Amino acid sequence: MEKILVPTNFSNIANKALEVAVGIAKEKKSTIDLLNIKVFPQSDVGAFYSLYGASSVSINDSWINIFEEGKFEMNELIKKYHE
Repeated sequence: MEKILVPTNFSNIANKALEVAVGIAKEKKSTIDLLNIKVFPQSDVGAFYSLYGASSVSINDSWINIFEEGKFEMNELIKKYHE
């Protein structure tokens, strides 16, 4: 086994699955491909950014912010397990 694909939405359950995958990867000398599957339906963007429409925040800026937040969360996970 060369690679293990681990999807994550950054939940506690996904983090537990990642811990198991890390253990297997160490044992098998495999690498892990971590896939962010956190989903933000477009209808939730307005709720996520309650100021949308009431301020100068555009929908594109809201999506960019969501992607940046996802990258940050992903990098934090990578830092935790990277050796």
